[in-house]
Amino acid sequence: MRKHLFTLTFVAVLTIYFLSSQVIYSQGPTEFDRLYQEYSIKVEEYRRAHDEYILARSQYLKFKTLTSQNTAKEKTAVFLEARDEVVISYIRALKERLKETQGVPDATRDGINVRLDSEISWFSDHKGRISGAGSLDDLVSDSDEAKKRYEQIEPLLYEALSIISSGKVNRFRERLDETFSSVSQKVTQIREEDREEFKFDTRKLEIIDRWIFDTEGRIIRSQEKQVEADLLISKFPSLKKKGASNYNEVLEVLAESQQYLKEATLFVKEIIREIKTED
Repeated sequence: MRKHLFTLTFVAVLTIYFLSSQVIYSQGPTEFDRLYQEYSIKVEEYRRAHDEYILARSQYLKFKTLTSQNTAKEKTAVFLEARDEVVISYIRALKERLKETQGVPDATRDGINVRLDSEISWFSDHKGRISGAGSLDDLVSDSDEAKKRYEQIEPLLYEALSIISSGKVNRFRERLDETFSSVSQKVTQIREEDREEFKFDTRKLEIIDRWIFDTEGRIIRSQEKQVEADLLISKFPSLKKKGASNYNEVLEVLAESQQYLKEATLFVKEIIREIKTED
């Protein structure tokens, strides 16, 4: 039996931070809340199975008895099944987060969901085959297969995370556009007002025009950054593995896009303040 037989562990998910740090607490439980809790349970089961696998591994390598070998095989199988379950539950929660995120184009959401569903099917099938392994060597092969598959889909998972982040920024812009459009229409009405008591003097209109100009500029800048981020996201399918650095790059660009929107929002508030303030 090979000494490195039990070198089976790989990081089965993108780390818990995505789901735990971005949970949105609403007035009542959502489907994502349920899937997130399910994911958390699967992670705990995975950790327990991993600890038991490590103990069985240690005992087998030390004693090399038939009993320790059978125990090692049993605990290894349970561990590998738990690892597949973590990946499956993570992808399901990711899909739900994607579903509830506004600002994501339907075609984009549908396209990536098909690919995520394919991976759920793959890991489900893989999990179902583990119990049929005839030896520890078979389990090592099963583990290597899952490890290789996970490495291949990491870019897909990061792509989904990037699309979610992009959707949030896009939705922010949509809401701002609606507000800015309403305010701009109000300014136009005021500019065309003939009644003397409702007209604004030239100085006030110049101030408002300046805020409008600056707002439009920030929105355009934000859109440019959004296009840049979407271009980066489009490159994920061509990645062979990893994806974390690409994801961080997307987040940096989206953060710039969002910052422009925050500045634009402040400018719109200044426009409203000018409208409400008497000369």
